[in-house]
Formats: sequence, C-alpha cells, structure tokens
Amino acid sequence: MANIDSVKLPNGNEYNLQDVVTPRDFTNPNLLINPWFTVNQRGSASYTPNNSYTVDNWKGTFSSGFTVAVNSDGIKVTNTAASGRRILTQIMEFGSLIEGKTVTGSILLKDGTILKGSVVASDTRGTDVKVFDFGVNSELRLTHGANDDYQWFSIVVGNGESFDIRAVKLEIGSTSTLHLDTAPDYTTELLKCRRYFYRINGDVQYLPMVNVSTEATLARGIVTFPTEMISAPNIASGGSMVISAVGTSYVIDSISLSNASKQIANVRFYATGLTAGQYGIIMAMQAGAYLEFDTGL
Repeated sequence: MANIDSVKLPNGNEYNLQDVVTPRDFTNPNLLINPWFTVNQRGSASYTPNNSYTVDNWKGTFSSGFTVAVNSDGIKVTNTAASGRRILTQIMEFGSLIEGKTVTGSILLKDGTILKGSVVASDTRGTDVKVFDFGVNSELRLTHGANDDYQWFSIVVGNGESFDIRAVKLEIGSTSTLHLDTAPDYTTELLKCRRYFYRINGDVQYLPMVNVSTEATLARGIVTFPTEMISAPNIASGGSMVISAVGTSYVIDSISLSNASKQIANVRFYATGLTAGQYGIIMAMQAGAYLEFDTGL
C-alpha cells in the first residue's frame, strides 16, 4: 500500500500531511501539590521550619540550621547546620497508588538545569528509596510511610549546601517530562492546598462570617471552607480583632474551636461586654490578623 502524503478536500484545496500533522510532546501528570511553590498562604518571605510547614504542602522536618526563602520564581533551600542534612518534604495523601511502580522525580533549578532520576516506589512501610543524588551530599528521596496510604517525597539538603529550586515533579514512568511543564493555574493549585490548610487574612479587613453572642463574653461564628478539607481541622489565630455589633466594637480576647467538620467550623470568640442575642461581624484591626484552619497533614 502506498504512503498517503497529501489529502484533497471537496473544495479542491490540497494539503501536505507533513505540514499539518506533526509530532507532539505530551507531559505526564505531576503527582505533587504546589510543585512550583506558588501557593504560600502563610505569607512569610522566609521560613526557618521547626518540624513545620513553609509554602503550602511543603514541611521542613528539622528544628535548626535550615531556611526556605520564597521568591518570585520558586524557593531557595539552605542548610547552615553545623552537621547533618535537612529535609523539605511533601506527604502524599494517595501514595499507595505508586507502590511497586517505576516513578521519576525531577528538580528544575533556577538556572534551567533539570536533575532527574527513576526508582521503583517501595511497597514496604517505613522504607526509604533514593531517587537520585545531587550536589555534594544532597538527594531526592521517596519514603513509604507507616500508613499504607502515604508516601513522603523529600528534598534532602546536605550540610553547607544551598539550591535555588524553580519546580519539582514526581510522575509515573521512567521518563522526566518536567521540561514540558509550565507553572499550574494558581487558583486551581490554591484550592488543592486548601484541602489541607485554609487561612483567612485580616488584610481583607472584614472576615466573612456572621455571629451571634450567646452570653456576655461569648460570640459564635460559622466559617464555611472553600473546599472540603481532608479531615476536621484545628484552629489558630493571630493579630488584633474585634466584634463589631450595633455600632459598638468589642475586643476579642481569645478564639477557640467549638466543633468542626470537613466543610464548616463553629468558632468561639471571647470578648467582654457583649449582650446575649447580638449579631455582628468579626473585623480585623490590623493587616496581620488571621484565622488558620489546619488539618496537620
């Protein structure tokens, strides 16, 4: 059978297939959340993590000598500890899906260099597998957690080393396709991150909730989450806030969580001088005020 090199349409136009059909490169899905480090709900420009989170979904697991600086095109991780390596890790909620499969991890550095390697993901709890080495004493690591559902994807930074990282990727298969990727849509990525952590900032001035005081020192508010969280969260707060009710402002002394589900939280606001039955809104008195809802994962 002869090769077909051209096609003629009913209108008489003839096209060379080599001109209209060209090979395309396809990229694999990235199994990581916030892989370009663009979502930073906590808002700091630099983190010194103490077994705590930095940019969304990335946790620093050591208490000293480690900084994660946030910039417009990624992060800079630096290990200044006197000894030992430091780790920036993401806990993958559906890590069981890659057990026993070949996966490829990649790091895009700020200068355009892509570091990459492939490995078979472990199906044994508590097992580390090295994806590849880089730098002098750094590595990309994949760890099967104690729970069958979780895998840890970790950037392990050697003592005295520093890296400007633009993006990272974990994908199924033995080929890296990070070079074909662009930064994901911010709004979509933010919604993914808010399944784990949701922060309401006081710089919007009025926090979006309606409250009714039930006694002289207590008001209650309902917060509806923008997406279903992976579990009922804990609450944290900071900055100065007041309850504004019937033209009068009452300084909030403390905040606690009455109860929460994956969709909503019932929050207690304690302030002196309230009258039972009052309605009002919570107003942040300074730009740094915030409420945080954290699932801890």
